[in-house]
Amino acid sequence: MPGTLKFENLTLGNESRTGHVVYTKALYRNGTGAKRVVYKENKYNDPFFSHLEVAFGGLAKRFLRPGLTCGQWLVSDHENVTGLLSEHMIYPVAKHSAPDATFYKLVREGKNQIRISHFVSPKPEECEEFEEFEEPEELEKSEKCSPEGSASDLASTPEKDIPIYFLNQFAPGFFASLLAACEQGKILFDFDSLASVLTTSYTLEEDDLHKGNFGFYLINDGGKPKVVFFKIDHDLMLSDSIMSHGYARVANWRHGTNAFAVTRRDLLHFPRLYDSRNYYWPTCKRTLANPIDYLKTYTNPLEIDAFIRLGTIPEFQKAKWLHFYKHTLIPPSIIAQSLSHAYDGNNASDRAQMALITNMVVARQAKLRAVLFSLPEFREFVETLSETDKQRILDDILVETEGGKQETRISRINKTILNHQQLCQSEDGFQEGDTPLHTAIRLGDYRYHETWDAFKQFAGKANKSGEKPLDVAVKMAQGFEGENGNDPRNNSFLIIKHLLNQGVSQTKSYRSLDKETKDKITNYRFRTIHMRKAVQAKDYEAIVTVLRDVGEDKRFSLKMKKELSLACMETFLARNTMKPAQLREVLLQLKTSLNGDRRTRSAPAPELQYIRQLRSELWIVRQIRGLLGGTSTKIAFNDLLDKKIAALSPPCYGCFSFFMRTQSPAMPEKSPVSDSLRAS
Repeated sequence: MPGTLKFENLTLGNESRTGHVVYTKALYRNGTGAKRVVYKENKYNDPFFSHLEVAFGGLAKRFLRPGLTCGQWLVSDHENVTGLLSEHMIYPVAKHSAPDATFYKLVREGKNQIRISHFVSPKPEECEEFEEFEEPEELEKSEKCSPEGSASDLASTPEKDIPIYFLNQFAPGFFASLLAACEQGKILFDFDSLASVLTTSYTLEEDDLHKGNFGFYLINDGGKPKVVFFKIDHDLMLSDSIMSHGYARVANWRHGTNAFAVTRRDLLHFPRLYDSRNYYWPTCKRTLANPIDYLKTYTNPLEIDAFIRLGTIPEFQKAKWLHFYKHTLIPPSIIAQSLSHAYDGNNASDRAQMALITNMVVARQAKLRAVLFSLPEFREFVETLSETDKQRILDDILVETEGGKQETRISRINKTILNHQQLCQSEDGFQEGDTPLHTAIRLGDYRYHETWDAFKQFAGKANKSGEKPLDVAVKMAQGFEGENGNDPRNNSFLIIKHLLNQGVSQTKSYRSLDKETKDKITNYRFRTIHMRKAVQAKDYEAIVTVLRDVGEDKRFSLKMKKELSLACMETFLARNTMKPAQLREVLLQLKTSLNGDRRTRSAPAPELQYIRQLRSELWIVRQIRGLLGGTSTKIAFNDLLDKKIAALSPPCYGCFSFFMRTQSPAMPEKSPVSDSLRAS
């Protein structure tokens, strides 16, 4: 179990229910005093959901600008996880503000008037009048419209008195009033924080960005109030990648595989979404929401229009591109590290969950990267990226990271940025009219089945130079011998084989290749360290480690990992030098690891979890089948083991059956990729 906080140190206060049991005015006491926290009991009395929310919170904290969300930790009673704790948002606000920062509070005067008062912490009674502006006419007085006060039993601290607000505390249309006040010069907007909240919610497939999770505070910036935005509550992130497999909203069950697709028009007009189906989103009117959530939903036309209008404001546009770019540059090692409050990397089950979530995020990054670089507007932003913005991106990515690899990480990120800029500038780089399929190949980020499923509609589309995606791969293949192709994502021979296998028409550039090159492509065999390790494996632990490492290899798509696991197993069986009795015991252990054992109630080994990971397209099917189950790869794996176990077993002359199996279970459909992986 990762490090947890002690339940006994909590003072809960009154319970509230917002889908599950929450204590919004709890206190947590440790050696340095008491802090305001929000405590949530396990959803459905299952710690799985607390682990997941803390993991998603760690991701959000990494992708957001520092200081725009709160830290989260698991809480236990020494034996079991009872829930999770979120620090109050006042603490990250204070941590990331200047020591002498002053803040403003909103004072309600009459039905539709709000006055902004100068607020010097920690003495809120000393107020200085500032500006007034109109609130929307449909304002209704209610408890929800009155911001909460501080907990009375806390010692007076600067953090305690920072006024923070959420959009659901005000009438529908309030955001439009805020933006109008900004445009009139009455207040300032921190467009960077707003872009960070919205882009992170998009990148991480947020399905719950309602007004109760979308907050702001006002800080003094040169004598004017500046609105800074933040986000809390991340339990419905990765909605398509993970939550759709058994944990989706009922309203989303009719979705398909493209419900959270990354598209050019969504990114170009962001935050206006045309294609992505996020349930709560500021530019999408939610008309069928629960009536009690009235103040949380986006229903006011002026407010929706105000969010749409952000896409035309230059400050927001620049911040949008910067944060999206930062998201694509976060390395897998840092993504995995951000999950450490939720999972223990030394525990096999936790390690499998970390690999699952990290792989999902890496796949999402690849789609985002491909679409971004297909946009001329984004390419111009990257090409002209200032040194200040580069350093800002690095600082955001590396803040609070652990380990002694910082110099290596900085070097790799800088190298990646330089490569991107060269592709933007070079005549041999990105071309006008490139589609996301073109750019995925040019970037060396072609993830085979994942990339194809996302962008196959562009397979036959040429850019302004007449190049189709296959032409890009063919051009990359010139002079490529395959020996340095240690990463399948930029392996031109393998990419060409995959595209042709998907039915892509041969282009003129491919047909003009000489016979020798075509033969090299046809007969190319991709070699991996995993295959070599499978040859060297001498016992159960060694082969399970090989299979686990395949599942954790971020270079491969899920389907390729499954194909590679079978290839490694076949290699292990063909090359091992164990005695028959010893090998049989190893294979029986592998059978149990793959399937579990009902007699002993032992679960399948987490190291082989990815082999059982399902890939259904329809959400209703995902809801029924869940995330793990019987896959064609699992069937093929069992068939492979069964045949070898039978061959190693002593003959049984007394066996008799009325029934005969006429054919063995079907192997997964083969492709040039899987064939290439099988031969080492």
